[in-house]
Amino acid sequence: MLKTVIIVIIMFEVLIIGHELGHFITAKKVGIKINEFSIGMGPAVFRKQKGETLYALRLFPIGGYVAMEGEDDDSDDERSFNRKTIPEKILVVSSGAVMNYLMAVLVLVVMIMMIGTPTNSLRDIDEGSPAELAGLLPGDTIISIDGIETDNWNDITGQIRSKSEGDIISVEIKRDKAENTFVKDIPVMKNDSGNMYIGIFSRYEKNIFVAIKQGFINSFELIKLIFKSLEMIITGEASVKEVVGPVGIVSVMGDSSSYGAAYVLYLTALIGVNLAIVNLLPLPALDGGRLLFLIISGITGKPVNPELEGRIHYLGFMALLVLMVMVTVKDINQFIL
Repeated sequence: MLKTVIIVIIMFEVLIIGHELGHFITAKKVGIKINEFSIGMGPAVFRKQKGETLYALRLFPIGGYVAMEGEDDDSDDERSFNRKTIPEKILVVSSGAVMNYLMAVLVLVVMIMMIGTPTNSLRDIDEGSPAELAGLLPGDTIISIDGIETDNWNDITGQIRSKSEGDIISVEIKRDKAENTFVKDIPVMKNDSGNMYIGIFSRYEKNIFVAIKQGFINSFELIKLIFKSLEMIITGEASVKEVVGPVGIVSVMGDSSSYGAAYVLYLTALIGVNLAIVNLLPLPALDGGRLLFLIISGITGKPVNPELEGRIHYLGFMALLVLMVMVTVKDINQFIL
């Protein structure tokens, strides 16, 4: 359990550091004065002043922040946040979520490079399966099924699973390096899991360019999954009781670690994408809340009172703390007691 807790803390801190680095780098690029870049919360255990910025490492590894001049108050400094244009402010505020998303894609790419990506070439054939009886061999490459071209392994499995037991599919095969292809008629059967199958297994390859492409594809799937979950909570199809906090994540991470590093990386990517999406929700204290005020300022042509906005974000922050405590208590009751 202690090992899992340490892994979760490191994972969260890496994601949070990446988030804050996104704000920090972008703010520097547009010329905003950074008063402090802090990792962690609470009392500082390490402080170093470098130029105009104080860099601090704080006691509790549960967050971090970038303190920009004029972010929550009206500053006369020409390099303050409140003196920048609306597009520059939007760029700075959204950069944290963008960094979390890119980090999630990077984690997915690493995961894919670890396990490889499936190809249309066959690694193995189940003994006694319809594919073996039809004469398919390891090394064969599937070109099409029922005349429909198969661009990737998902096309193959998708077409097979869409059939009914006993259906005959025409599988176009290319063998070795031969120029010609040939077609095999193969009956579809149901396996022990209830899925349609013909008994073929893909050969995996490790290609960085394929991994990058697949990393982005998988990240889009995670985004759709998160929005679907939010929709289900809003419509009542799912309960807010299913939402987990840090304690719940420790439990889930502990369970997932038994499946190997790839599964842990996938869960890390999911959390990274989730942080990006949640941070962009138009709620006070979140980046999305700040973006909402910036959009209002852009539409009205008048800046929102910095002190009023600061108070709203403070109240939102307190509400988030209360919510975090409630979720943590629920997780303790569910996963520990």
